[in-house]
Amino acid sequence: MARHTSRPSLIRFLPLLLPLAVACGGGESTTPPTPPPTPPSVATVTVTAANSAPLLPGGTVQLTARALTSAGVELTTTSITWSSASASVATVSAAGLVTAVGAGTTTISATAGSVSGTASVQVNPGGIVGNTGGTVTAAGGSVTLQLPAGALASSTPITVTAKPDTVRTEHTVGPAYLFGPTGTTFAQPVTMALKYEPAQLPPYTDKAALRVARLTNGVWVPLTESVVVDSATNTVRAATRSFSSYGVVRDPCMPFNGGTGNISGQISATDCLFATAGRRSDYYTLRPANGEVITLRGSGTLDGLYGVKEATADPAVGTVWNSVAAIDREVRIVSNGDSLQLFVSGRDSTKLGSYTFTRSAGSLATVDHECVTSSNGKSYIALMPGSGMAGRMLPTNSCTVNIQFSPNPAAIGKPLLVHYYPVRLLAGRRYTINAAGFAPQSSLTVFPSGGGAPVGQDVSNGANRTISFVPATTNYYFIEIGSGGFENANYTGAWLNPGFTYALSVSRGTVVTP
Repeated sequence: MARHTSRPSLIRFLPLLLPLAVACGGGESTTPPTPPPTPPSVATVTVTAANSAPLLPGGTVQLTARALTSAGVELTTTSITWSSASASVATVSAAGLVTAVGAGTTTISATAGSVSGTASVQVNPGGIVGNTGGTVTAAGGSVTLQLPAGALASSTPITVTAKPDTVRTEHTVGPAYLFGPTGTTFAQPVTMALKYEPAQLPPYTDKAALRVARLTNGVWVPLTESVVVDSATNTVRAATRSFSSYGVVRDPCMPFNGGTGNISGQISATDCLFATAGRRSDYYTLRPANGEVITLRGSGTLDGLYGVKEATADPAVGTVWNSVAAIDREVRIVSNGDSLQLFVSGRDSTKLGSYTFTRSAGSLATVDHECVTSSNGKSYIALMPGSGMAGRMLPTNSCTVNIQFSPNPAAIGKPLLVHYYPVRLLAGRRYTINAAGFAPQSSLTVFPSGGGAPVGQDVSNGANRTISFVPATTNYYFIEIGSGGFENANYTGAWLNPGFTYALSVSRGTVVTP
């Protein structure tokens, strides 16, 4: 029987032999692929603007950013992202278009990877308005312009620039602004709204009389068209038809705040015209304490007069408590605690010039009578109704007169040491004048201004004296305290002029019903 022996196929072992061949160095070797080169990195980012001029709100400018290597080669395929440090000033699009929003300065950044470049963008107050109209707000909301459709023929950049304080006068009550383009005219009236500063308004200011005014040849000329004063928002509105410098002014007849110190100013051609007297005037509000003795003495180039009156909303009216006909004379007045107004006037409307008033104040203890002469520039101390004071009768501070009226004929012609105090009294009111501390040889008398028979007299020998009367006319009256009398009560003996300390007061007056 034949035997068959099978042989294993080489094909079954090839997979096993190939690794051995490789391991033993047989066959061909392979090389791994080369990795791609590393792209160049961004070293700097530069930002440039199509226009470097400041923007106005609503305006735009295109920015361009370039990413550069350290060798200065631009990487054109690098992605750029944009951002603004202050979106309230300007925003920026993904393409680098900057749009101005509000006044200020912001930084625009272009970032490539971790590297940024920046550009500073300035936005000035104002705006861009076309023929469809629009609103421009500036100065932190203190300025608003409302332009109706058709006011401008084409798109116009409107600027608002604060003017220096040198253009302000004693009548301006807030900042002034230059609106541009200067000289621009409008086919339709434009509403201009400016805020004023309440702290700069003197007492008794009538806010309804505030106006927007145009600066013309150095003079503020109020606008008169469509005037509205909003005291709730401290805003004055008016219509204008052209651009120039504008501000808010107060009525020149409004009083200034006189404070407690010296007062300086000037009468100019734009000051309040007191039409009744035909002269220009300034007014100052004074707030003295009850019993305060105000002493004022003026100087300066002004040919004018001044005085102290009651405080009124319309300073052209009100009772004048004391006044003098020359700036360089002295005024003294004893206050009853009411608010007062100092008025300063040129002698007529052509008299302009500067003035300074030195003001001092004293208590009742400092009052000392002085006799007025043509050379000492003094005025008698005026009393306001409702005020009081203390004084001393001395030969050195008294006037000397001869008696003209007396119930005792023997006293006519005798010398008196006298003190005079003017007081303005109103007709139809009953006033009481009280005095205390009098010596027996003394008297209390009231004369009308200009002289004549007394309207009241108390020559009793008591320490206290009283006169009560109703003036027939509104006028100044002089209270006269006299020192002089016979030694004896029966009008005999030597004629004496004693010295003494006294107190004097005037009532406010009560209306007498007919």
